[in-house]
Amino acid sequence: MTEPEDPSRERLKHHFAQRVIHQARQILEIWQRLQRSEWSTTDLSELSEANLRLLRFAERFEQPEHSQLARHIGQSLEAVDANRGRLSSGLITDLNRLMQRLSRTGLRHGDQLDQTFLPSLRKPIYVMLQDHDRAERLAKQLEFFGLSAQSLDSVSAFRSSMIERLPAAIVMDVDFSGPGIGLKLAAEAQVGLDEPLPLLFFSLHETDTPTRLAAVRAGGQEFLTGTLEASSLLEKIEVLTCVAQYEPYKVLIIDDSRAQALHTERLLNSAGIVTRTLIEPIQAMAELADFQPDLIILDMYMPACTGTELAKVIRHNDRYVSVPIIYLSAEDDLDKQLDAMSEGGDDFLTKPIKPRHLITTVRNRAARRAT
Repeated sequence: MTEPEDPSRERLKHHFAQRVIHQARQILEIWQRLQRSEWSTTDLSELSEANLRLLRFAERFEQPEHSQLARHIGQSLEAVDANRGRLSSGLITDLNRLMQRLSRTGLRHGDQLDQTFLPSLRKPIYVMLQDHDRAERLAKQLEFFGLSAQSLDSVSAFRSSMIERLPAAIVMDVDFSGPGIGLKLAAEAQVGLDEPLPLLFFSLHETDTPTRLAAVRAGGQEFLTGTLEASSLLEKIEVLTCVAQYEPYKVLIIDDSRAQALHTERLLNSAGIVTRTLIEPIQAMAELADFQPDLIILDMYMPACTGTELAKVIRHNDRYVSVPIIYLSAEDDLDKQLDAMSEGGDDFLTKPIKPRHLITTVRNRAARRAT
């Protein structure tokens, strides 16, 4: 007859597992942040240090899956160091694949933990509506879909919660606790933060431009009106908080100059963007089908065909109508740039271009397409 498990030992095991999962989430938060910013050696050092802590905790607390993943992540980061600190598309893809596995493993183990003993380590979504019962139902529905959500029914409850813990996102009725108070409360919550909180505003009725302008000034990234359904709210929250995916943007560079293409590739790789270069524009459609990029960078003047001609060919296919196309060329004639923009392009960048300008433009265009 086997002896029953010691309850205190079981609680201790849960505590150890939670420490490991918490550290895994720290790594995933760093990885998500990197997708929104320009990467640097400091960022990679932070990721490496967080991964070393994960490896140490996982080995100490006997979590083999996390130990293995931490070792693989460490090997990929060492490969970056061996490449003189340069990221390549292959390394970014490898790291992303490992982060996806780490995300799934963390969630799987997290679901198995006994929440009676330990509170959730996930940052909550704060939901504040004039209709408190509706807010409570929405919070429960979001919980069902795997998010941590909390409905708050007063200004004081919101302020107390903000002091206790910053949320992953805020869903705020513009008239929460009174006309326009939600707007003021949300703006107040953003003051002094290093990074603004993802903020989604809601109004039961259609609103005027001044109200929407106030929402933008308060940091609102989305504005929903009418019936607030859990499914649409979930979709918006996933986009705002990046909980749906950790994948970097993918960019196809089409340029007949190998040197220029590689230069553009290195700049984007250094910001954690996955790239593929194509020197032969005539192969573009096959490459698009295989790579499925989020954005295309296109040279204006190529011997096989011009950039504007290729843009028209790409736009003929319904699958790629919404994929942003950025022209990158030494052409500085404004009329010619405008003509090119009218032929299926979304932006025009003039060589030589500052790295930050290129990276920011690519991120902004790809982000708009994703939403």
